Amino acid sequence: MASLRSKFYSGLLRIFVKNRDTDLNDIDFVREQMENSPLKKFIGPSTSANVETFYIDHLPADWVGKADSKNVILYFHGGGYIVGSRTTHRSMVRQLCKEANCRALLIDYRLAPEHPFPAALDDAYLVYDWLMAQGYGAENIFIAGDSAGAGLTLACLLKLRDEKKPLPRAAGIFSPWTDLTASGDSVKTRDARDPMLSGSKIPDAAEIYAAGEDLTHPYISPLFADLTGLPPLFVQVGTEEVLFDDADRLVKKAKEAGVQAELEIWQGMPHVHQIAHKLVPEARQALKTMGQFFRQF
Repeated sequence: MASLRSKFYSGLLRIFVKNRDTDLNDIDFVREQMENSPLKKFIGPSTSANVETFYIDHLPADWVGKADSKNVILYFHGGGYIVGSRTTHRSMVRQLCKEANCRALLIDYRLAPEHPFPAALDDAYLVYDWLMAQGYGAENIFIAGDSAGAGLTLACLLKLRDEKKPLPRAAGIFSPWTDLTASGDSVKTRDARDPMLSGSKIPDAAEIYAAGEDLTHPYISPLFADLTGLPPLFVQVGTEEVLFDDADRLVKKAKEAGVQAELEIWQGMPHVHQIAHKLVPEARQALKTMGQFFRQF
């Protein structure tokens, strides 16, 4: 059963996110809403204390966590490929680093509509190459992301595999957006239950990112890819999510392709509930479980 704090948080999401009349055509306003949301007090401060900020080529980046760790998590934030940043996800990633006992590299990849597909993927690929050039072996690199960032994580893995590059040791996947065609039943059947996302708005965000490209392209919708050869995947999803089927079908397809994959389902939890770790006990536990996944390697 969901905790009282998680129910309180879901109520806030419904008020400040889902029930707001958000026009995706006004991207600047949508981004300002996310960066300055009243919910920030519950997802932790975006303070830059103990964070090293720098640039990788054209990309702002943060080092977060233990500087002396031999292992690193390359993390991609969520936001539908159109919003989100290092600052909106910095607190969550900092907590993940503590649980995984390593450091993380968090980047601001380019966003649509100014930079549609494949800009975000090109940036992810560039940063992975940069990490290896800094002396990190593939066996010391983990890759992770939430929502669209989880889809980008999978797309990066697929591109690395296709380019015959060494693959990261494992991948952590939070509430992934893997099917931009919105063909999963949960997009409709869980729409009323989801306190954060509206299933009806998914096609709009998908078109902004894809900018006319085929939505079934495996680098856009990894659910339609051949997943053979990917590293171990650990996927977390909440029961209240319109994207529940994106996670469930991903894990099933990965297993069919011979990939080690596990789906951890969080009862009563909304989309990427882990970001509310300052308030929600299930969020802290989910990050702990993900950290334990990384620690085993």
